[in-house]
This record gives sequence, structure tokens and C-alpha cells, in this order.
Amino acid sequence: MEEKPRKPELHLLLHNISKPRNSGMLIRSAAAFNATSVFLVARNKPKSLKKSKLFANFCLTFGDRGTARQLDYCLLPSLKLAKAHFVEKGIRVVGVEIAEGAVPIEDYKFVQDTVIVLGNEGEGMSQNLREICDDFVYVRQYSGRTASLNVAVCGGIVFHRFATFCGFEENKFEGEKFVGEKGEGELKVIG
Repeated sequence: MEEKPRKPELHLLLHNISKPRNSGMLIRSAAAFNATSVFLVARNKPKSLKKSKLFANFCLTFGDRGTARQLDYCLLPSLKLAKAHFVEKGIRVVGVEIAEGAVPIEDYKFVQDTVIVLGNEGEGMSQNLREICDDFVYVRQYSGRTASLNVAVCGGIVFHRFATFCGFEENKFEGEKFVGEKGEGELKVIG
């Protein structure tokens, strides 16, 4: 019997999202679209590496509706070490930014494990963050009434595109809700 090829894994990198609700909503959306893990790169070394303190330091549970604790997390001390880790693991770094060479999300081909990186709500992506990206995608807009989408909304659209492109199986639902899973993710510290 022929074995099915492994589907690419989806990851999220959080580094400079400044509004707690956006961090929580990004995690919630990433979980809904089958993300495997969340990579955290601290601007300053966290005071505690205990998971509960880490969640508070990164504001991961605000707006997550109980989802944050079900994903795996990996704490990295710098963007440079994050990039080295992604290269070592064969993870493509895709930045969501209107940038030279960026392609519309619906045209991008997710052919390998991918970590999605989003810019800050007000300033977009820092130069340091841009430098670790292999590719850039953007979400098309169809009016000039706003300059950009909310970062959590944009992330949700990109995660959905990843899941549909890779052919993830839809979760079952009962009544008006999808069937929830209970679990506790792990925390790894690298570097």
C-alpha cells in the first residue's frame, strides 16, 4: 500500500506584535487552521521560563478563547538563532508584508513546512524581521478606504490559505461549533 506524502506543517512566529488581543487572536486562528507550533522570539529575555509566566509576558492568552495552552511553543533568544533553527529544520520563513517581490497569498505555493511572520500593527515588519524571511506574501485589498488589515485578521486569511492549499481535512462540528480537542502543548527553549 502506498503511503500518503506528509503534508507541510504550519507554524507562527511572534516577535513584535504589540497588542495583546492580536497575539491571542493570531494563536486562536493558527490553531483553527492546524498550526503545529508557535515560535516566540523575545525582544528582552523573559524573567521566567515557566510556561504560565511566558504566556503572561507574551500576552498569549488575551483573546485566544482557551486555545493558547493547546499548541506547542518554542522560545528562541534572537531572530538570528530563529533563522538558523528554521534552516536546520527545513522550515520556510514567509513574511506577510507588502514588499518588493511579494506575491498575493492566493498565488503562493506552500510546498514545505512554513513559519508565518507578521509585522507590527503600526510599523509593519522591522528590517531585522524582513531579513530572516525567504519569501513575502500579501493579502489583496479591493478598496482604498483603509491602508491595511488588522494583523490578526490578515494572519487568519494567510493561515486559511495555507490549510486549503495543503488540503487539510476539515474538523467535525456538532450543532453550531467545531468539536474541540483537549490537550496541553509543550514548551521548548532553544539557545
